[in-house]
Amino acid sequence: MDRRLLTGLALALAGCAGSGAPDGPVSQSPGGQPGSGNPTTSVIPLARFRPDSQAYSPVSGYHQAERLVVTDQATWQSVWHTVHATLAPEPPLAAVDFSREVVLVAAMGRQPSGGYAVRLEAAQQDDQAVTVTVRTVVPGAGCVVPQVVTSPVDLARLPRTALPVRFADRSDTLRCE
Repeated sequence: MDRRLLTGLALALAGCAGSGAPDGPVSQSPGGQPGSGNPTTSVIPLARFRPDSQAYSPVSGYHQAERLVVTDQATWQSVWHTVHATLAPEPPLAAVDFSREVVLVAAMGRQPSGGYAVRLEAAQQDDQAVTVTVRTVVPGAGCVVPQVVTSPVDLARLPRTALPVRFADRSDTLRCE
């Protein structure tokens, strides 16, 4: 089957997996409820490499789940190569100014079919760390998905910080009944 068709099918199915969560910034109050008081965290701009709601790519060279913070050019070249391991020719390396920003990578690893997705959704900072929300979606019972192995990966830029970066994973199951 044509690679572009498989990629299109995987992207189309992943697009049905929206979480319904707001795309904009949300302040968190001390009680943990969005917008219910004085914020204890601040939203950090997260610039995804892909502007829509899809993962950067439904296929990659990541066979295991990974969460990475890339802080230098040499590591970025290696990550870029792994992200595009299934493509020939490999696209030109995206320019990143590592003196001002870092690159976040969220990879799901090898999945048995289409319908799986990963998305770097938001970043918030408190006085201890920057927390990046990663949403994964898995197909539920009854979902018709392409019978092709996938390995979704998402990429985003984050302003460089001296604070540690932590990933908070959230998982949704796509309902297809």
